[in-house]
Amino acid sequence: MLNLNWTKMSSREFERSYNASKRNTILISLVACADAIKLQSKNDIINAVQHRTALQMLDLLWSEMSSREFEYLLDALKYNKTITTLKLPNDGFSDKNIRYLCDILQQNTTLTALHIGVKEVSNKLLEHLCEILQYNTTLTTLAIKSESIDENGAQYLSNLLEHNITLIALKLEHTHIGHQGVIHLSNTLLKNTTLTTLELCSINNIDAEAIQYLMNILQQNTTLTMLSLQSNKIDVVSVQYIANALIQNK
Repeated sequence: MLNLNWTKMSSREFERSYNASKRNTILISLVACADAIKLQSKNDIINAVQHRTALQMLDLLWSEMSSREFEYLLDALKYNKTITTLKLPNDGFSDKNIRYLCDILQQNTTLTALHIGVKEVSNKLLEHLCEILQYNTTLTTLAIKSESIDENGAQYLSNLLEHNITLIALKLEHTHIGHQGVIHLSNTLLKNTTLTTLELCSINNIDAEAIQYLMNILQQNTTLTMLSLQSNKIDVVSVQYIANALIQNK
């Protein structure tokens, strides 16, 4: 594993590290924080996606890339048959990139984990992504961090979970799904029999009523083994609902 996360290095220094790694035929993970890395070095990352036959994990979550650089990266993924975990940056992702990603996901049979950080994504594009993933049979983990996802987005994700039989983990962070969004996802847990991990972290406007509803649903769900409500403003009443649910959980 080559981890360059939060590394302050010049383009030349990155190139040296990358060239040294070329002689390594078993490197399977590359983590890069590219805020200090120039275009040529980012091209090296794209080349790694195209030509490294052992690379299984590419983490660019905290990288800064332009929309065009994203396009080059996604284009390289069309021909990659080894990467199973892909973590895409929080900045620079355009609507065009998301549409292109959807096209790639229709063809890709290798990815098992996809992490997306998007500042803004329209409901229409999120709906399109969810529709594509309904028929995906390889992806097992979907993680999305976006403040633009609202209760409508939660409904699209719920529809995805109703039809997809492969996903075992859904992780949402910094969303605005609110009360109704939690209700949508809770209802899905009555029908879904494959999801084992659900993370609803840093949700805007989550309330005690939504927590109670979720806890009641969990009493009927026999599949979920891990629920995270980290970094939510949960009041005393909500804590009591959670405690009661844990007491009854077998």
